[in-house]
This record gives sequence, structure tokens and C-alpha cells, in this order.
Amino acid sequence: VCYNLGITLRELGQVDDAISSYEKALSIKHAYPNAHNNLGNILLELRQLDTAVDHFEWAVAYRPDFAEAYNNLGITLRALGQPDAAVKHYEKALAIKPDYVQAQNNLGNAFKELGEQDAAVKSFEKALAIQPDYAEVHHNLSTLKKYTASDAQITKMQSLFSTSDLSQPARTHLCFALAKVYEDLGKQDELFKVLHEGNQLRRQEFNYSLDMSQNYHSTIRNLFSSSPTVIEKSLSYEASTIRPVFIVGMLRSGTSLVEQIIASHHAVYGAGELRTLTDIITQQLKDH
Repeated sequence: VCYNLGITLRELGQVDDAISSYEKALSIKHAYPNAHNNLGNILLELRQLDTAVDHFEWAVAYRPDFAEAYNNLGITLRALGQPDAAVKHYEKALAIKPDYVQAQNNLGNAFKELGEQDAAVKSFEKALAIQPDYAEVHHNLSTLKKYTASDAQITKMQSLFSTSDLSQPARTHLCFALAKVYEDLGKQDELFKVLHEGNQLRRQEFNYSLDMSQNYHSTIRNLFSSSPTVIEKSLSYEASTIRPVFIVGMLRSGTSLVEQIIASHHAVYGAGELRTLTDIITQQLKDH
């Protein structure tokens, strides 16, 4: 009953009550892999990643053939900045369920993040072999390929793009994938046409509000204006001799390259693009 109630509450958007229902179900029967998996998914959405990992691990411990839980575990580990560990779990999911196209796509993204381009391309191609109309995979693959006019993938994408029953996210992915195709083929008019449409569709997904943005940044300024700040008050920590260096900048401005250069020094550790501060601030914003 508690498990089914958790499902219903989650569908109704009552996340806190859903969590309580799943936790109650697990207190009655801890060896409940579906409850662990569902609770893990909610915690993943809430960015409570370490706790989500715990529940996904319990799910596969109690049910070793639980492909979906292995996939979810991979997603969470990748969100924690562990793409190499994520690969192992995606591969376990695919060993159990070879036609699991979402896991195959996720595996490709993990390989891409690790810089293993050939492996990523193979994973995306396998995903398209399973589901040829998977627009997101076409987009992911397009970022790793140099297209020629004879490439069979182009015809498939164009055919998909001409259908009238595409979802908006799928059409957006195809717009950007075809933009890469036309860029490689030197077809500038077609490039800007699909790129313009893709950007318009993507903008609609943002639901951007200037007032909300101004309130958001005003709240952040207030959080850091006091001494000690609200963030410092909420954390327990000890003094450290480690000196953090923050490299910030706009997208595609060279921050990753600067980090790699600095991290090549023996006394420097490059931590990558951490979400720690973002996650802390997001939680504080919810409370304010």
C-alpha cells in the first residue's frame, strides 16, 4: 500500500509525501528493489545524489537483473562526476537488457565525457540500430561526426524531420543535428534555417521570466551579503590549508583549457566542473 501510494503521490507532484511513503514501505520491507529504485529517482531529481546512489545500490543488490536500476545508478554517478564508474553500470544494464536504448545512449554520453570518441560513436550507432527514430541520439552522434553527402544517417534524419507527429524536444534535437550536417556540407541557407527553428523551439522550453531572474539573483546577493553568510552558517567544516582557485567565464570562453593548463602543475588538482556550490545555493533558495 505504501509503495503504491508513493507512486500516486509522485504523479500528483507531492514529492515530500511520496518520499515518506517509499521510506515507510522500506521500513516495513527493506528488500523491496522497486521502492528503492523509485525513491532513488526522486532523490536524483532533487540532486540528493549520494543518498540516491545508496538506494539504487540496494535495488540492484536485492535484484541483480534490475537493468533500469543499473542505468539509474549510472546516471547518478555521472552526475557526481564519475563517468568511468557510470560506464560500468550502463554496461551491466545492457548485459541484462541488450535492447535498452536509453542505457546505450547514456553509455555513449559517458564515453564522450571521458574523451573516448570512437567508443561513444559506436554506442550511439548501436542505439540507432535499436531505435532508428531516436532524435536525441541523432543529435548526440552529430556532435562527433564529420558528415559527407553519402552518409545514410542524413537521409534518415531528413525523413524523420518531415514527419508531422514529432514531439517538440525531438524536433529540437533534429534541428541541431541537421544544422551540423549542413555545416559540414557547406549548405549555409539550410544550416541557418534549421538552426533558427531549433533555437526558437529551445527558447520555448526555458519558460524564461525576467522578473524571476532578477528575484533569483537578488536572493543570491542577499545570501552572501551577511557575515558569516547563510551558506557558511548552514555548513559544518574545519579549517583547511587547501587554497581553492575558481576559474569562471562564459560558455566556450576557454575556461576548461585554462583549468587543464593550471592543473598540469604537480601541486594543483583540477576538480572539473563541480556542482557543489550550485547544489548548496539551490537548497538555500528553496528555504528562502
